[in-house]
Amino acid sequence: MWTDILNFGWVHDPVSSETQRFLHHGIRSQDPSIERDDSVAFGSQKLRDFHLALASRGLYCDVASLGDHLARCKSLDQALDFLTVFPGNKVRPSGRDLYEWESGGLVGSIADSSTLDGKLRTDIMRLALECIEGVDVNAPFNSNAWEDDLPGRKRTPRMTGLQVAASKGDRELSEVLLQHGARTDVVEYITGLNAAGFARNNGHVDLAEWLDGLSPE
Repeated sequence: MWTDILNFGWVHDPVSSETQRFLHHGIRSQDPSIERDDSVAFGSQKLRDFHLALASRGLYCDVASLGDHLARCKSLDQALDFLTVFPGNKVRPSGRDLYEWESGGLVGSIADSSTLDGKLRTDIMRLALECIEGVDVNAPFNSNAWEDDLPGRKRTPRMTGLQVAASKGDRELSEVLLQHGARTDVVEYITGLNAAGFARNNGHVDLAEWLDGLSPE
């Protein structure tokens, strides 16, 4: 329905900030695999049509949300197609540096992707960092930020992309992040661990030793 509303101009320009937030919630809330009455399956033509309708009105997702979508892609072609609809130069705010939550959300979402295909995760990360200028790969990421605000909730570690990659034992992803400026000496403040520490805690001893060897003296 919203696709038709956007395409037929029933939402008038300029789109109010409240309406824009509502429409972007529609992007972020799509389930990656299950289609229900109130959602559209991720990767479907129906959802792509909705995205195209949004983009045609200049309603681009934010950088952090872009990371969430790219993390759900089942192939590199799907990620490339999404970036055709929402290109990096349109998604990235102009005239300012990216905020920490924007950089962290982009990098962290992809690094923390549930895909079992490590090569795909690495390829999508490389693609994202090439398409979005000025991303701080050392910005921390918190996948449970809203839950952390609940009373009595134990704080969730805010990890960098490299720390997430190290915890997964993913050396290829770590190498891509290092090529884009990731630092091995950054310490996560809740756990007190750096990337090597996360690797070691999760049984990836060889990766931990390699990361230790890269740490500045």
